[in-house]
Amino acid sequence: MKEGLSSIDIGILAREFDQELKSGRIERIYQISERELKIRVYVRNKGSLDLIITPRYVCITKYERKAPRVASSFAMQLRKYLNGAFIKSVSQHKFDRIIEFELEKKDTRFFLVAELFSRGNVILCDSNRRIIGLLEWQKWSDRKLGVSNEYKYPPEVLNPLEIEFDKFKRILKNSERSIVATLARDLGLGGIFAEEICINSGVDKSIPSIDISEEDASKIFNSIMEMAKKIRGGEIEPMLVFDKDKNPVDVIPFDMKIYEKFYKKGFETLNDAVDEYFSAMEISKSRKKGEELYENEIKRLKRILAIQEDTLKELNEKYRKYKNSGDLIYQNIDAIDAILNKIGKKYKGDNLNDLRREFIGKRIGNIDIKEINRDGTIIINIGE
Repeated sequence: MKEGLSSIDIGILAREFDQELKSGRIERIYQISERELKIRVYVRNKGSLDLIITPRYVCITKYERKAPRVASSFAMQLRKYLNGAFIKSVSQHKFDRIIEFELEKKDTRFFLVAELFSRGNVILCDSNRRIIGLLEWQKWSDRKLGVSNEYKYPPEVLNPLEIEFDKFKRILKNSERSIVATLARDLGLGGIFAEEICINSGVDKSIPSIDISEEDASKIFNSIMEMAKKIRGGEIEPMLVFDKDKNPVDVIPFDMKIYEKFYKKGFETLNDAVDEYFSAMEISKSRKKGEELYENEIKRLKRILAIQEDTLKELNEKYRKYKNSGDLIYQNIDAIDAILNKIGKKYKGDNLNDLRREFIGKRIGNIDIKEINRDGTIIINIGE
């Protein structure tokens, strides 16, 4: 199952966003979860559009995302600088998983950078790319993301869609991995695109890169260039891929042989497919989480109810016991008073044994005297 967007996906989305959002005006910005932003953009003749930015994906969504009642400090900061700003352009930074929004407000230029890798981040920069604010301060071995620092991109990654054949061959020959692993990791194509290129070129994906022939290297290179040509030419046929149980497993920019036997659903734009895949998944997870919370709360309340029922049962039993005792005392109050008076008149403090011999075992009315204690308490048994 696809967990995040590839560099190829982001490049295509950036081009779609540039067409869809250019000249749009930012109306409102929300931080709808710890690491998720919603940016409402008004676009002429299109109305308000909601742009979602998360560590795993970015899309213009048709799904409603509830905004918190109280805005976060980062959302307030973004509103301060960007409310009313116009989007001048949207682009991908080289072949990295970074999408960048160039904005303008009253002749002042800003850059909003969304990094869609690792923990993800959103960084607001001024026209000189000095960081004004960011979702999270981060420190890497080669750069530090913090307020007032100059924003620096991560070390440049190889763009396999623009690579020359000689450099491509050197990468293969210097790799100790299989050809498919080399394409996926060393060239940054990712697993699915690497598999597809091997299938399209007819080269066994398990061949060690170092052992590949000139002919096979050429086939693979040509397959990559054909894909690059398709992407640059806008030959996009976005679709969702479903498993045999009709669960979505991937979103792809065009049909792929690797998914030849899978059920697929086409979309007009990659954004629509990404939105359907990730947003629907998020909403489904949120709904399941809500259902789990509801079920857990029901279980908790049932446990409390069971405890309360047991407590009530115990209290009812005590009530019946003490009520019976109270009724007996009330019915025999005269005899009890008589016993207390008799013993009380004769008790002098040092004649307890005499009193015990005289009264213990005697019955007065319905009352048997069982014990007379040194502290003056008398134990009785009320019979019928």
